[in-house]
Amino acid sequence: MATFKSNIASAQDPANGETWKRVSDGSTVTGDVIMAVATVTLTAAMAANDVFNLVKLPSGFRVVPHLSKIAAENPGTTLTLQVGDDGGSAGGTADPDRYSGTVAVSAGGNFDLDGGVAGVTPVKTDSETWIQAKIIAAAGITADQKVTFWIALSGLS
Repeated sequence: MATFKSNIASAQDPANGETWKRVSDGSTVTGDVIMAVATVTLTAAMAANDVFNLVKLPSGFRVVPHLSKIAAENPGTTLTLQVGDDGGSAGGTADPDRYSGTVAVSAGGNFDLDGGVAGVTPVKTDSETWIQAKIIAAAGITADQKVTFWIALSGLS
């Protein structure tokens, strides 16, 4: 049976000295997860392609999509969202669904982010970055309903 090493396991090989000194990127190996809780109050005028700026991250952080959630009251007939960023990470390329593809929150309740491309290939911010939600589809939006985004982050502040 063969044993294969991840990028972290390779850095922690005993031949490299004391294990805890060999991982310097706090966004990769850390006991710290920070939760940003951002709430948006809906208006009846909201429509497809509208964007919500949720939280601005400093350089050196990663969104942890599998620990992040969306909680919605009763937003209306149709409300479908994506969660991404404005391009302050990954070399300045904006990606509206980096952390989650489409999530239909129309019925209200609690919803998981699906991970987007960052679920498989985590992205560390390399400059200040807005984490954003984009409306993909909207119809019959109920005004004054709240949608709360629980965005899990790792990194050293």
